[in-house]
Amino acid sequence: MTVVVEETVYGSESPNLESSRSAISWGAIVGGAVAAMSATLILILLGSALGFASVSPWSYASASATALGVGAVIWLVVTQWLSAAFGGYLTGRLRTKWAATNSDEVFFRDTAHGFLSWAVSTAIVALVVMSAATGGANMAASVASGAAQGATQAAGAAASDPMAYINDTLFRPASGAEAAAAAAPADTTAAAPAQTTDAAPADIAATAPATPPSSIATSAAEGVAGVANASSDADVRAQSTRILSRATTADMPAGDRTYLAEMIASRTGITQAEAEQRVDQAVATAKETAETARKAAVGVAFASALSLLIGAFAAAVGGALGGRHRDEI
Repeated sequence: MTVVVEETVYGSESPNLESSRSAISWGAIVGGAVAAMSATLILILLGSALGFASVSPWSYASASATALGVGAVIWLVVTQWLSAAFGGYLTGRLRTKWAATNSDEVFFRDTAHGFLSWAVSTAIVALVVMSAATGGANMAASVASGAAQGATQAAGAAASDPMAYINDTLFRPASGAEAAAAAAPADTTAAAPAQTTDAAPADIAATAPATPPSSIATSAAEGVAGVANASSDADVRAQSTRILSRATTADMPAGDRTYLAEMIASRTGITQAEAEQRVDQAVATAKETAETARKAAVGVAFASALSLLIGAFAAAVGGALGGRHRDEI
């Protein structure tokens, strides 16, 4: 009787019988994800070492920027491919074998486990990167609240900002010859004929022109203005930065162009026409820099998406391969 009951319950007449256990092995998935993240860290460090080895301060010994960019994209894809395949394979091998399950279903579950291991590792890495970015932003805000720290941070940002270099090109003083020619006063005393006089020294002293008080006041005012101009140089550069930044997304108004050229001419000793030429060149350089940055951002986004897709596919294939090797043993 017992045999009959077993045939009735477990025989071919009960095809819809299912197990109460879940088809997902989270232990294997987490283990594969940790292995994938560890492999990613190793490959990223190795890629960084190769990148620094190919960079040199000497132009003849350093790879070009294009070669470095292409190499970085290729290494990013290779990193995703190897680490995801390794994590997916471990997930497939570590998962518990299912008994009395269709081979197609086993293949699908192994593939899904490999994909889930990649998804878990990618989500953890994304959370870590976002947390680091948020923490860096909060730290920057707290540092900027202090006056001294804020000045240091602004100086560091100016050093790494390409717009700061463009500002430097705008406010470079005129060359020595041009400045001397512009500043040399007309020599009127040399052209006048020498005259002799028999006047007494007292008469000469009486007729000598005295320095008017207004000249002294004017010199003092010029000195104060020079100090004011030096102290407001940061404000002038900040204004020029905002004008150039706006000019990268829209045409520069004629008033802004004239105003910026006047500031440049007053601080560098060049003519208004030369200052306007500097402005036009700076605007062209700023737009070219912005366009290069935009293209680089687009390329990085496409390369990142491609590497993630390749990583997901490699993890799924690795999970299926690992499951097959597990069942063959």
